[in-house]
Amino acid sequence: MNQFMVVFELPLVLPEDFIALIPEQRQRIDELISGGTMQSYAVSEDRLQIWSTIFASSKKEVQTIIDTLPLTVYMSVQIHSLLFNNTRSIVIPKPSLN
Repeated sequence: MNQFMVVFELPLVLPEDFIALIPEQRQRIDELISGGTMQSYAVSEDRLQIWSTIFASSKKEVQTIIDTLPLTVYMSVQIHSLLFNNTRSIVIPKPSLN
């Protein structure tokens, strides 16, 4: 499985249709993250860009995945293949039986 960085460029002015789809977008992002397909999803402070890392076998598969996001039609998208992506793993402490 390969990893890709997806860069979304948001419109300067967000149409009402866009804003109405935000809850559906967030739900789909949560599904992709909990399913392990998406590793991260970050929105810039100025709300002009979104960066996401996605696990997939090809750029075509990444495009298929991001096409399931309701807001993709409002954004331009760039897909970049990653050689590697170092991240900090979340460590869940072992429970103590004391």
